[in-house]
Amino acid sequence: MQSKRVKAIRLLREGVILWKYRPIIVTAECGMPTRAGIIVRNTRLSLGYIISNPEAELGVKFFRRDQRGVRLTEAGTGISDFMRQFVRGKTELPAVPEPAIDKAGPMG
Repeated sequence: MQSKRVKAIRLLREGVILWKYRPIIVTAECGMPTRAGIIVRNTRLSLGYIISNPEAELGVKFFRRDQRGVRLTEAGTGISDFMRQFVRGKTELPAVPEPAIDKAGPMG
C-alpha cells in the first residue's frame, strides 16, 4: 500500500506532466496552434511557450512550422505517441529512482 505522501507526489508529478504535455498532443491532433489554444484554453502565444519548454528540455523539435500550421517531426511523432498513451492511461511513467542517501552523514 502506498503512503499518502508517495501517492500525493505521484499524482502531482502526473498532473504536472499532463498539464505540460496535453497542449502538445492537442496541437499535433489539430495541426493549428490557434485552434489548439482554444481547446486547451490558452492563447496561441502561451501555447507556443508551453510547447517550446519541453522542446528545449529534451533538445528536440516536436513540430515543423509553416504557413499552413504545424506538422510533427520524426522525434515529435515518437514523443506524441508516448504522451497520448500516457494521457489515456495506457502507459505508466518510467520509475524515477530515489536519490541515494549518504549514510555517513554530511561531510565536514
